Amino acid sequence: MIATPLHLVEDSSTRPYAALSRRSDDDRRHAPRRPLAARVTGFARDAASRETQGRICAVELHDLSDSGLGGYTQEPVSVGSFISVFFPPHGPDQGLDLQGRVVRCSPDRTGLRHRIGVRLEGKKAA
Repeated sequence: MIATPLHLVEDSSTRPYAALSRRSDDDRRHAPRRPLAARVTGFARDAASRETQGRICAVELHDLSDSGLGGYTQEPVSVGSFISVFFPPHGPDQGLDLQGRVVRCSPDRTGLRHRIGVRLEGKKAA
């Protein structure tokens, strides 16, 4: 799978991960969302299962904030699942891994994809 470079839609910066690396201590649920157009790799593991195995899925990102992200997947992802999203290195920027829990998953209008919402739980540089 070839990943599309990450680009903030409202920001023409050449450092697309710069905004992701800033996170305040008073991060709130209603952090401003930034439109985003990128395809990244996700790894989802069902929270209800005792299995340590998960599944890899492509995630088409739609928006991103300091507290969460929204995107689309081909297959549904169970609400409550743990998910890691991997942003590959781009230019001078390091890659970035974000972890969180799926808080919402529903079919989109076409029924061909599923819209997911993820509450981020922490960040770790790749």
